[in-house]
Amino acid sequence: MLHCNRNTVTKYLEGDYDSLCRKNFYSGMDQFYDYVIKELSSGVSRKDVFRNLIQKGYKGGQTAAYDYMNKIIERFHIDIALYRSSSPDAVQKKKKLHKYDHISRNGIFRFLWMNHEITDHHKSYLMDTYP
Repeated sequence: MLHCNRNTVTKYLEGDYDSLCRKNFYSGMDQFYDYVIKELSSGVSRKDVFRNLIQKGYKGGQTAAYDYMNKIIERFHIDIALYRSSSPDAVQKKKKLHKYDHISRNGIFRFLWMNHEITDHHKSYLMDTYP
């Protein structure tokens, strides 16, 4: 048994091998690429961008749209407001917090009593600070 649909077998049997083996798949969001970048860069939330895309004729699902927007946000390092109430200043403050390296209290306890590993930097900091 091949464990595939008969239509799949027919497609490969009668198809053009070059086109069947090509890996350039296009997303339904590609036609809205410039619009999505412009809206996300101007501070519009992903939810509002998705609603506007539906009005513009987007036929795909919400998960596919959010995944596409997340890739754009990551690629172009766009600052987005994670919540409706968060301002761009709040987003910047939160990003500054990510610059610092920290270890949780739980991580320290696991290191001390459960033999879990921590980074050498954390280990040296703990041994220097708390002898």
